[in-house]
Amino acid sequence: MTRSQAITWSVVAWVAVWAFWLVTTREYHATGPLAAIATTALVVSYAAAAYVNQLVIVPKFLSDRRYGPYIAWLLAVMFAFTGIALAVLRLFYVKILGPFPVRPWYVDYELDLFGMVVHVIAAAVVVWVFGRWTRGGA
Repeated sequence: MTRSQAITWSVVAWVAVWAFWLVTTREYHATGPLAAIATTALVVSYAAAAYVNQLVIVPKFLSDRRYGPYIAWLLAVMFAFTGIALAVLRLFYVKILGPFPVRPWYVDYELDLFGMVVHVIAAAVVVWVFGRWTRGGA
């Protein structure tokens, strides 16, 4: 499989992840459009972080076993992308429903960051397993 085919299939997988979370979490959002915006912002940020990890950070740092810089860069990407997703979500919430409920921003940030960590780890595991499978267990 070529790299572009692998990326195409990974995008299909991320769309499936998006659909799963949209269906699963719809009832926890005030409106359908808000559920779609929240799910899209989060899944796009998770996918982007996973791609940056696999296509940029891993080759740059893990190939040389530079674990400190790898962890620092991965954390920076995950923190930043989570913040961007949360900002998008809150911006649209205010546009759609008005003032955001009184709840500290860091409560949502912590939950979304946890989701980021889970999804980036899951994507790395899928890439690792798929890589071993396509190389015949090498």
